[in-house]
Amino acid sequence: MQSSSQNSGKPFQSMSSKNNCPVAISLGDPAGIGPEISLKAACTLSKQSFRRPLLLIGDKPLLEQASRHCSERVNIETWKGYSESGGIYFLETGSLRKKATPGQHSKEYGLASFSYFLQAWELLQEKKVSALVTAPISKTAWHKAGIYFPGHTEAIKVFTGEKTEMLMATKKLRVLLATTHIPLQHLWKHLTSRRLVEAALSATAFCTQYYSPPVRIGVCGLNPHAGESNTMGSEETDIILPAIETLQKKGINAEGPFPSDTLFHSALSNPRFTFILALYHDQGMIPLKTFFSRSLVNISTSLQWIRTSPGHGTAFDIAHKGLADPSSMIEAIRTASRFSRIKEKHDSV
Repeated sequence: MQSSSQNSGKPFQSMSSKNNCPVAISLGDPAGIGPEISLKAACTLSKQSFRRPLLLIGDKPLLEQASRHCSERVNIETWKGYSESGGIYFLETGSLRKKATPGQHSKEYGLASFSYFLQAWELLQEKKVSALVTAPISKTAWHKAGIYFPGHTEAIKVFTGEKTEMLMATKKLRVLLATTHIPLQHLWKHLTSRRLVEAALSATAFCTQYYSPPVRIGVCGLNPHAGESNTMGSEETDIILPAIETLQKKGINAEGPFPSDTLFHSALSNPRFTFILALYHDQGMIPLKTFFSRSLVNISTSLQWIRTSPGHGTAFDIAHKGLADPSSMIEAIRTASRFSRIKEKHDSV
C-alpha cells in the first residue's frame, strides 16, 4: 500500500455540491474482516474506474494489515476534505495505534469500530460525503465497550429519531425485516400490527424513490402453513391480517399472509413483489444467505441519507487470513453510489 499526504493548499471544502462527494466506508471491527474487505473492494472498484471517490475511515495499522492481502499496490491519499477526482482516500481517527489481534472480542476494538462509525456518520450529516457504507462490527465488542446498540441500524434510529428499517437486498430479491436483532423469545413484545404497518410504510416510501413503482408487498406468515385457518396458531388472524388491511386502506398493495417457505420460493421464480415482509430476523436471512451470500446488501430505509453495508458479519474465523470475499462489500458500495445519484436528482427537483 502506498500512501500520500500531499496537500494542494486548498482550504477545507464542504462537498454539498455532490460533484465529487465520496462514499464513506467505516472499517468495522479491527479483529474481523471489515478492514480487509473494505480495502479489497476499494481496490477492485478503483481498477474499474469507479466514478466516486472512496473514503476509508479507520486507523493506519488496520490498513497496513489489510494491504498484505491485496494483490496490487494501491495509492491511497490522505483525506483533506475534498477530492479532485475518483480514487481512494483515508481518514484516520487515532483510535487504534497498533495492529489488531484477529478473532478477539475486546473493549478496545469495540470503541475503535464505534469511533469509525461516528466519524463517518458525522461526515454524512454534514453532507461532506454522499453515502455511508459500514463494514461489519462485533456487537459483543460494542457491549464490552459500554455501547449497547444491537447494531448500526438501531444506533441510527436513536441518533435521528427516524423510523428507519433494515431492507436486505439482492438483484433478485428484497426482504424487509420487521424485527431485527432481538432474541426470539422476546418476539411477542415487538411483533404487533402497528410494528408491521410502520415497517412497511417506511420501506414503501423508500422503494418508491429508489426502485420502480408501484410497490407491491408479499407478507410472510408466522406459523407453519401461515396458521392454516388458526389450527396452527392465531397470529396470522390476530396480528398480520389487520396490518395488511390497514396497509390496503392506505392504498398500498400488500398481500398475504403466505407461508414463508412457499412465498420465498415463488418470489424467486416469479419476482412480482417489490419486497417481502419477513416477521423476524432469521425468517428473512436464512433464504437470503443461502442463495445470495456473495451479493447481499443491508440498506437503511431513510429518505434523508444513504447507508448500506455488506449482508454478513465479522467472520472472525477467517479474519486477517486473506480469505475474505469482498463481493458483498463491493455491491454495498455500488448500491450506495447508485442511490446517491438518484437522491441527487430527486433533491435537485
